[in-house]
Amino acid sequence: MSIPGKTFAEINKALEIKLISKAGEKTLVNVATMMPFIGSAIGGTVNGVMMNACGHGVIAFIKIWNRS
Repeated sequence: MSIPGKTFAEINKALEIKLISKAGEKTLVNVATMMPFIGSAIGGTVNGVMMNACGHGVIAFIKIWNRS
């Protein structure tokens, strides 16, 4: 059984589009699955930095308060 080159090229184009769309769907699902973990890491980092800054501010305030 022989398939003409032009027909074979058209079949490949159709399959390629379907494969790319399937890969895109899987990528979006994987990204959506990872979002909570990425968000929690970013949120924890921001929280830690802000708590550290506030802590240093409170320590500086207490030192100044004790001098007066």
